[in-house]
Amino acid sequence: MLKVVDERKMSMKNISEVFNIDEKTLYRWRKMREKTGNVKPAFKKDINQKYR
Repeated sequence: MLKVVDERKMSMKNISEVFNIDEKTLYRWRKMREKTGNVKPAFKKDINQKYR
């Protein structure tokens, strides 16, 4: 989806409708990619794992 966003051939609204996701999600993903270099989720510790 971000490739389509990068190509700027469609509006964010149209992209969100085509992929059936919220338009705000596209903006968040784009911002996260600009900030971190990717949109992969951060790993969290297993909540059942005891902290030492």
